[in-house]
Amino acid sequence: MPSFLDAMFSQLDEQIQLTEEDRARFELRANEVMKILAGANFITECSIIGSFTRKTALRELSDVDLLAVTTTRSSDSTPPPASVLSKIADTVEARGRQVERGNIAVTVRYPKNPSVDILPALSIKPAGHYLIPEYGNHWQEFEPSKLDHIVNTLTVQLGPEVRTIIRLLKYWNQNKNVGLISSDIEEIVCIILLRHRAIPEYMAAVSEVFDFILDWAIDSSESIEAIGRRCRSESIDRTLAITAEGRALTLKSEDASETQSSFREIFGV
Repeated sequence: MPSFLDAMFSQLDEQIQLTEEDRARFELRANEVMKILAGANFITECSIIGSFTRKTALRELSDVDLLAVTTTRSSDSTPPPASVLSKIADTVEARGRQVERGNIAVTVRYPKNPSVDILPALSIKPAGHYLIPEYGNHWQEFEPSKLDHIVNTLTVQLGPEVRTIIRLLKYWNQNKNVGLISSDIEEIVCIILLRHRAIPEYMAAVSEVFDFILDWAIDSSESIEAIGRRCRSESIDRTLAITAEGRALTLKSEDASETQSSFREIFGV
């Protein structure tokens, strides 16, 4: 029988996950932008990727991610990401859409969510692998189906709670302005759950993720500065402070009298 705390997790998940109506709206928005991109002679293919395809998107907080594969690469020349981003932004803007030009994606804004993030890509071998922008006007390798496969496999093995844990932690990240990249959170949750033969209790899984983030900052071979560049918060210090606070609250939640208040403090609800 689910515990009172597990019931709180499930209830919040019901409030933040996409309904069928939401999914239809997200697809409609994505198809509208893909139709614009299909008219550009430098785009060879365009597809929906990311949390929408993994069923881990959040109702009021997620965008729709599009991968736009371009023809702007020749055998002896790879253009800088900034030039490809600019061409995409110009194309969409010319159709009267509100565009935000970023360093790794072009965002098409609407009065109501979802916005659409267009991620330019250059096709490389093997099939299904691409180059996408990273900070600093460089390209990095990307395999969009990799995380999809891991999330789907874990869901089959451990159950739908896998996606619940992912969505709740993504909600924590955005609602508390933690600053981590959304896909990083999904990867961390998958790393944690791959250690288990059965789904752990929700709060135990959250606690393990918080521990992982804190250990990542201290012990990872990746430097603290590199982690900071991957964060969307103003500083890595803020990210770690909020995570440490959340970790302390998971311990506090073990006291039955503090369970509900600790849950609400962690997720800001």
